[in-house]
Amino acid sequence: TAEGRADDSSQLSSAAQAEGTVERSESPPGLDEKEVRRQRRTQSVYMHGTVGTGKTMLLDLFCEQARSADLRVQRRHFYEFVLELHVRIHATQQERPVEVVANTLADEVDVLCFDEFQITDIQDAAILPRFFEVLFLRGVAIVMTSNTPPQLLYAGGLNRHVHLPPFVNLMAENCTVLGLGGPRGSEPVDYRRRAEETEAREEGVGAGVGRYVVDRGGEEVAELEAAWSSLCGDSSVSPRSLAVSMGRSFL
Repeated sequence: TAEGRADDSSQLSSAAQAEGTVERSESPPGLDEKEVRRQRRTQSVYMHGTVGTGKTMLLDLFCEQARSADLRVQRRHFYEFVLELHVRIHATQQERPVEVVANTLADEVDVLCFDEFQITDIQDAAILPRFFEVLFLRGVAIVMTSNTPPQLLYAGGLNRHVHLPPFVNLMAENCTVLGLGGPRGSEPVDYRRRAEETEAREEGVGAGVGRYVVDRGGEEVAELEAAWSSLCGDSSVSPRSLAVSMGRSFL
């Protein structure tokens, strides 16, 4: 709904910053590619905030605008992207495979958009600083969303003191860091929850009602099976094996 969004100063500020990124990413006439890439540095954006504050909405609006400006844009969920990144690095036979893959990607895109950026393990923490450094040096504009401020990424992770300080410094040097919340001076607004509650009121049902079922030897399992049957309806349900990265499968 539009309620609460019109005066959400953090969203308006982020939208303005993203619009400026598109304008600075467009190639001015008369400049060679090297100069264009140089001017695109320090124009990236890192948006962080709690769930439902509009990060993904703003990212999608930015992607639409960037594509309308004829920029080469790749928009990815970061978890999926980093899985493919590991595959590409593993398949690279040259020396310094992280730099090779980063330079190949920089040849293909002008703008990278990452939704749900996060660092969760030591492998990512080790390769991402150099990977992003090459992209920034090549002038690729990166706009990303995260639930976590840069300085809190990979909190408590193995060897965090080795890998994260360079990455946090890299973000500070090359990105405008924007924290999204509610209207200025208020608590963060969860717009998704607000929309769900509005829709539920219109439909006359409860919103945000969840249950965690524990089998205590009573009717809990029967209630769970009844809920499952209600959701499935007449559909046929059977186990499936899903292919995941690195040749693995999930049943």
